[in-house]
Amino acid sequence: MDIIECDAAHIIPLYICYKLSLHDLIDDISNGLFLCKNLHYSFDNYIWCFDVHDVAWENNDYYSISIITISNKKQYTINFYADQRIKLPNKTLPFIWTRYHIFMNHHYTDCDMTDKYRELLGSDEYHKLRLNPQNLSLMTPINKPEIVLKKKPYDNIYLVLNKNSPWRSRHWTDQLDSTLMVKYENYHQKKIDPDWSNL
Repeated sequence: MDIIECDAAHIIPLYICYKLSLHDLIDDISNGLFLCKNLHYSFDNYIWCFDVHDVAWENNDYYSISIITISNKKQYTINFYADQRIKLPNKTLPFIWTRYHIFMNHHYTDCDMTDKYRELLGSDEYHKLRLNPQNLSLMTPINKPEIVLKKKPYDNIYLVLNKNSPWRSRHWTDQLDSTLMVKYENYHQKKIDPDWSNL
């Protein structure tokens, strides 16, 4: 692929940088990815992201991380790379961490995106990652409770996964046992909020 077919993509979107007055992030190369134009478009539209619970440290400068997508049914280019690993500079991790939580909130909650970016970029976790990306290893709780969500409100397909576990560990099912059904009903009725910012 020729360089003319590629774009510089912001991990923390440009409009958020302006909206939250994060002008230092606009030209920060750590807040960027070099993507072909269609992957740039699908990344900006939250069709894919990186799994911050599936990170392997290559050395002090780079880590590898797996790609996650929201659908393998449509003919998105990114689906050819789903679950594959990509090597990135360590300094990108705070932004990738933020983007992962936004990705989850975008698909599974009704939160305001700008407010969620503001919350995440002001969090202690984000600042710890800016100081040392390998602090990620200290931010993953041992306890991994199951989360149950419906794929779509009008069907009976459920997503079951463990918090703080790699995305590939998830599974879809149309049959829930009674324990998991209670968990789903709790989330659905907002008795328990599946707070993806804690993922």
